[in-house]
Amino acid sequence: MSRAISSLLDAGAERIALPCNTLHALLPEVGAAQGGGLDGRLLSMPALVADALGPAESVLVLGTTATREYGVYDFLRDRGVDVRYPSRARQRELEDLIMSAVRGRTREVRAGLERVVDGDTADAVVIACTDLDVQDLTTLAGAPVVGSLAELSRHCADYLVGARPAEAVR
Repeated sequence: MSRAISSLLDAGAERIALPCNTLHALLPEVGAAQGGGLDGRLLSMPALVADALGPAESVLVLGTTATREYGVYDFLRDRGVDVRYPSRARQRELEDLIMSAVRGRTREVRAGLERVVDGDTADAVVIACTDLDVQDLTTLAGAPVVGSLAELSRHCADYLVGARPAEAVR
């Protein structure tokens, strides 16, 4: 990943969008390999999601087990947000749903996500897996959804047409 980022920067990239939540956990290592940082050129999916959450006091994060274990969204706790994850059993179900989404079995994904979220009282749901974020979800179990890929895509499109400055960078 460090070599790929170096190639992009050497080629003159102004901003780099990394459309994978889990890989954001590796960015401190990659930044160090880049000689101390990425000079604010890497768009941070988690930071864009945080900006989009607005006044949410609690969030349920739906992502891979690796995203959960690396604590990619745990920084929200520093902002006073109660960050929650599915139970271990529901996390296993979520992993199966991610694989269903990868295989294109989208019909079962929506209903499965409703089951995973059911009973949680979070103010918002963060879709922290790009494979799940293609479901075009706006709510789950009555809670608003903020999708990481949707936020990154929206930000990049706005930036490219000059409608938004490149904020939420690392």
